[in-house]
Amino acid sequence: PVRLTWAQIAAATDYFADELSRRSSEVLYKGRLRDGTETEVAVKVLSKNRRQDVEGAVVAEVEILFPLSHPHIVRLVGWCSEEDDRIIVYHHEHVSNGTLRDHLLRLRLRVRVRARLRGGSSFSSSPVRSTWKARVEVLLGASRAIEHLHRCGVIHRNVTSFNILLDASWAPRLSGFGQAILLAAPGDQVDTEVVGMPAYVDPEYRRTERVSTASDVYSFGVVILETLTGEDPATMQMDSVLLAIRNRKLRDVLVRRPAATPRQLEALELVAHTAECCTFSDGNDRPAMSNVVANLARALTIINTKQSAIS
Repeated sequence: PVRLTWAQIAAATDYFADELSRRSSEVLYKGRLRDGTETEVAVKVLSKNRRQDVEGAVVAEVEILFPLSHPHIVRLVGWCSEEDDRIIVYHHEHVSNGTLRDHLLRLRLRVRVRARLRGGSSFSSSPVRSTWKARVEVLLGASRAIEHLHRCGVIHRNVTSFNILLDASWAPRLSGFGQAILLAAPGDQVDTEVVGMPAYVDPEYRRTERVSTASDVYSFGVVILETLTGEDPATMQMDSVLLAIRNRKLRDVLVRRPAATPRQLEALELVAHTAECCTFSDGNDRPAMSNVVANLARALTIINTKQSAIS
């Protein structure tokens, strides 16, 4: 990645004129590099409120994210570390349709406004909103990205629907590597402070302050439940949702739109069972991401074919 100056980033964003999204820890802007390439970029400006965390986030993004080449991981263009400013720059095409979160939850107006600002597809035409096939494809792509991280000895520590971006083709791109850590050896557990959005954090990690790849698996299980129910994990009655899944009453908690055909429901029951296993209280009982990938691939096959594949 290229180290950029604040002046270069200010020029690329017309002095931060086109805001794509805002969170407590960061603001994302659209821009275009004025370096002869005219590359469209998404510029993430990190909050100055927690300086130590911001410094660590930049190091993690540059040192961990950059070597991780994968079709479902966001691509880093460059960064800026100048005075109090800490800025990460991505390819804009990887964020052009917002986040998975934008297309799942019920508060929609801000999404429509963002879509107009960034020139992305209109919200009403979102396949992630309108088809189960697209939702399962997004989950499958994201699971493959996390599987790749774990093979490379990386724990993400902040897997959420906010950090699954949708590119111009509606393919998922895992982002948000500011809390990621590199393991000394595969399968290690690491003593570390608890980070991440509370609703997605592995309770075992929160209790013991020891993180492992199983912690990412738990967080991804929450993302799956969010995708199935359309509910915010912060307010979701997770115990009730999981009980419905165990009792084979998925329709009771499944979001009403898109409507599921019988064949799709068969696939979604496999997806839901996978989420249940991902969120087991004991990390040792959770599946590896390779198993999650296999189940989601199988579910997509069921959706794409007329013959039942669940024994």
